[in-house]
Amino acid sequence: MRETLVLGGVVQPVGQLVLVGGALVAGASVPVLVVAWALPAVPVLVLAGVRVSRDSFGLVGWGEFWRYIGPRSVASGVQAVFQRLDIVVVALLAGPAEAAMYTAATRFKVVGQLVSQGLAQAVQPRLIRAIADGDSDRAKALYRQATRTLMAITWPVWIGYAALAPWILGLFGPSYPQAVDIALVLSATMMIATACGMVDVVLIASGRTTASLINVISAVAVTIAIDLALVPSLGALGAALGWSAGVLVKNILPLVQLYGFRPRIAT
Repeated sequence: MRETLVLGGVVQPVGQLVLVGGALVAGASVPVLVVAWALPAVPVLVLAGVRVSRDSFGLVGWGEFWRYIGPRSVASGVQAVFQRLDIVVVALLAGPAEAAMYTAATRFKVVGQLVSQGLAQAVQPRLIRAIADGDSDRAKALYRQATRTLMAITWPVWIGYAALAPWILGLFGPSYPQAVDIALVLSATMMIATACGMVDVVLIASGRTTASLINVISAVAVTIAIDLALVPSLGALGAALGWSAGVLVKNILPLVQLYGFRPRIAT
């Protein structure tokens, strides 16, 4: 946990801030800015690889390691690309005005994602230990406790966002309150997703990273299909509905998969 925090939470973002900030001050071009943003990942990758190799490969082989981590790496890449692609899709299908409203109304979801990521970092090591030890009661307790904590922290935020959406979006300009329906879809979706708990984390902790990858790809496919069908006619709202459907797929599929898993966690 300490190395994860230092490398991923301090070294890489601070390095990005320093390099990108310096490049901006120097008036660098866009390709240079991209390189400056990506460059800090290289030493982080090397240091993390050294630590993992030193501590883990005496217990598991390279083949076993990559069978577990490979699908998860691909899934993370797919998610990272699509999180930045949806705005482009809206701009291409509905125009820049709709893309701007969609961006303003949906960026608030980062708040809930940060809370979920923080809890996942804290819970996942203990969850893996409980599953490895065959302690299903402990695994269930961790899952339920994390779900309750996540709901207690984020539900007031989503309810508040839904209630205050006209005022919050109005801060961006006089036309942005039209995106209130997007904010309502976002809030309702995130509350349902939160109530499902960290199902993807449980799936990964149980070693089923390939299933997690399939779920992510399925969610992206559903989102793209609904975007193509609804964005031309509904604009940003159609994109919000597509995103909502993808999030629900990404959370409901793991629930179904974990229902019959031994030890049974999601019951």
